[in-house]
Amino acid sequence: MNLNHLNAIIRVRWQIMANRFRKAGLANRIILFTVMILAAIGSLGMFVLAMIGGKFFLEKVEPFYVMYAWDVLAAAFLFAWAVALMVELQRSELLSLRNLLHLPVSLSGAFFLNYASSLVSLTVLLFLPPMLGFCLASVLHFGINSLVVFALLASFLLMVTAVSYQLRGWLARLMENKRTRGTVIAVTTAFFVLIFQLPNLVNLRLSQSRATAYQQQNDAEAKRLTELQQQLERKEIGPEEYTAAVEASQRESEQQRAAFRAAKTAATNRTASLANAALPIGWLPHGASAAASGAVVSPWLCVLGMSTIGAASLALAYRSTLRTYTGAHNSVYQPVTQRRTQAFVTGSLLEKRIPFLTETQTATALATFRSLLRAPEAKMALLTPLIFACVFGSMLATGAIGKLPAVVRPWIGIGALGMSLFGMAQMMLNMFGLDRHGFRAYVLAPAPRRDILLGKNVGLFPLASVLSALLVVFCGFVGKLEFVHIAATLLQIIVAYLVYFTISNFTSIVAPMGMAAGTMKPVSMSASVIAWQLAAILLVPAAFLPAALALAAEQFAGAITSIHGVPIYLLLTALELPLALWFYNRMLNLQGRLLQEREQTILAVVSKTSD
Repeated sequence: MNLNHLNAIIRVRWQIMANRFRKAGLANRIILFTVMILAAIGSLGMFVLAMIGGKFFLEKVEPFYVMYAWDVLAAAFLFAWAVALMVELQRSELLSLRNLLHLPVSLSGAFFLNYASSLVSLTVLLFLPPMLGFCLASVLHFGINSLVVFALLASFLLMVTAVSYQLRGWLARLMENKRTRGTVIAVTTAFFVLIFQLPNLVNLRLSQSRATAYQQQNDAEAKRLTELQQQLERKEIGPEEYTAAVEASQRESEQQRAAFRAAKTAATNRTASLANAALPIGWLPHGASAAASGAVVSPWLCVLGMSTIGAASLALAYRSTLRTYTGAHNSVYQPVTQRRTQAFVTGSLLEKRIPFLTETQTATALATFRSLLRAPEAKMALLTPLIFACVFGSMLATGAIGKLPAVVRPWIGIGALGMSLFGMAQMMLNMFGLDRHGFRAYVLAPAPRRDILLGKNVGLFPLASVLSALLVVFCGFVGKLEFVHIAATLLQIIVAYLVYFTISNFTSIVAPMGMAAGTMKPVSMSASVIAWQLAAILLVPAAFLPAALALAAEQFAGAITSIHGVPIYLLLTALELPLALWFYNRMLNLQGRLLQEREQTILAVVSKTSD
């Protein structure tokens, strides 16, 4: 191993990145060239700006607040690094360690070269110069004791890159199986989306708490002024005494606000300091703040901690790599895989029998359910409303939902139900797209097409209804809905899906779409298919219209009569359920005949998995 090897690998990495843009066309090459020029100029400019601006900033603040500046830099770097990591995971032309073994180097040498070359990235190019500039500004302002910030920065980069390198290696091994590749990408994407929502949620919670406290202080001041005004009107106090009392009240309120702001600032500082001291990703800001305050031991402990984590991650990554290329990795997991395979064979899901369904209906339902569990794109499509709920629904937990009028609050459950239906529209309105070439089995099956549609719906219902129920329960708990309203909305899920399946069955028959393997991306769509799909999406509200009518009837009855406490919403839902079942059964017969007429057309479309 020598520097020529490292130079060659770096050049290959950059060439791979350039090839990606070159394949995308002239416009992307221009964008790449422009980005590279701007990045080079920006890196130099940010170094100077961080050094000069940092020096000016540090002269204005206390040493403790250095921690917040480093928090911003570290958070921005981690965000950009995570995004780049996610993009890299989705590329198929990664420079893998397996390719490096063709070079005349040892495994440890190839491992080191691969790790070292991963440091040369656009993220490091953009963020390292301003970080170095701020380090230099700290040394210029706080003196030679702050030289430790360079060691802190180096150990921080070692920790982040080593842990992400270990994580990437683990994910790469998981993605060697093409079936799990999509699942890994989907799960990691959802994980990163949720993780980066945490700061937003914390900020919303703090803002809500601060606004509530200010509102309480304003209410108390208004109450005092009102009492003084009433005393003046009753002539219990004179004008001069009233004026003096008002001025005293205003001074007292201002002092209370100042004390509150000071207490909040102190509490925020304590929380931030504790979080930075407890979390390894905060050891760089914590150590830099301690060094600025004159501490010696604490910064070096942070350096030692981050370096230890980075070294341990690299050691574990190398150990795992060694096990993979020497076969020890498989020898550990092979018995486990054999036991799982044996357990799967003996208790196969496809051998089960669903009560009240015929053999054809059961086979179609279990095959559909199994397909959903195995296809990562289907799981991602089903989990989409749950991710939306975690991102947007968790904002409701900040307390703002408590300000909603009582008449609006019960509609939160119906809104959650509607969100789940819209979130799954891409998959529900194209049920045969996921079958791809497997749809030929339905064409050849000597079974009534009505049974196939029923089996498809039964196979979809468990996962879809459970996700909808989770959303309803979550929103019902956060929105403090009455138990009877939550129960009625949960029962409305069955009604909604009976209507929804009627819409989705028809749309899947008249407007099928072929999907590329491993994705939900349509291969090609005609104008008529787009029109049918859009019309179906506009019809989705019809699925939760029965719920809206039942709840509106309860509120209308409560408004025009003195009847309160009667669960009209729940009672009407119980009446709607058999009507929806009758409607679904009648439509199923018609749609079965329609499916038989168009099954050859559907097969030609859904079996087209690429252009």
